[in-house]
Amino acid sequence: MKMNFKSLKNITLPESLVLVVFVLYLIFPINTPSSISPYVESPIGLLIIFAITVSLFVYSHPVLAVLYLFVAYTLLRRSATVKNNVNFVQYTKTTKQNQNDAAKQVVDATPPTEEPRNVNPGSSQPVTLEEEIVLEKAPIGVSDKIAFIQSSYKPVATNTNGVSFL
Repeated sequence: MKMNFKSLKNITLPESLVLVVFVLYLIFPINTPSSISPYVESPIGLLIIFAITVSLFVYSHPVLAVLYLFVAYTLLRRSATVKNNVNFVQYTKTTKQNQNDAAKQVVDATPPTEEPRNVNPGSSQPVTLEEEIVLEKAPIGVSDKIAFIQSSYKPVATNTNGVSFL
């Protein structure tokens, strides 16, 4: 089947401008803006793309409509790869700000009759009542070593059919 290039001469000026824009969009790696990407991928966006495709096939030159199929596919593909990156670094507090916030929280949570604890890592802290009780009552490191006791008691297993000796 032969391609009839005479039919390409029937393209109007607006159609040829749109054709050039479509070709440029396909050739160059133009990223979809992240603010438009969710609208392109939404069901309404897909419906609009489909409506444009149908209207181009009905009301414009077929070459333009076929080229728009590739443009629509490329638009959907490029919209799917857009990541909405949020720079968390600009919202992250410095170490000094975190230490100041921790010190303020400790001061706010401490009863007025007590002295607030030191929030700096590695600094010596006064021993609290809870820590004293844990040190006194905890069995870790204080309990006796395990002792095995020899007994004259020997359990008897009456049904040992089908068992193996270890």
